[in-house]
Amino acid sequence: MAAALLYLCNRLFFLPGTTGAVHLFFAWYFSDLLAGALIPAIAGLLLILARLPPLTRPLSVTGFALLCGLFWELVTPLYKPGAVCDPLDLPAYLAGAWIYLGLVRAAARPGSRAGGMPRSSGSPR
Repeated sequence: MAAALLYLCNRLFFLPGTTGAVHLFFAWYFSDLLAGALIPAIAGLLLILARLPPLTRPLSVTGFALLCGLFWELVTPLYKPGAVCDPLDLPAYLAGAWIYLGLVRAAARPGSRAGGMPRSSGSPR
């Protein structure tokens, strides 16, 4: 949901409201960054639904993002008219995947809102 909101903000506010190098980042790489975070999240959700462990290890998240990025950059231009290969998209995919990994790890920490209730040191009620 957050990725969709950021994508919408990019189209409605970031792109029209920026110029120069910042505009080029939002025009060329911001969507790739979002995709790099969204794809492992979707894959993780599908794995959980299949009762398998989600992607949470740095090597598996990085490898998955790299394989997806290589496919998008090398194979997609072969069958999609207008698609081009941009090697600089790969670092954006990887950065997005690492952002996903950081968010997953932060949510899994004890005491985080998504990670469950904090442990109490006091007596039970």
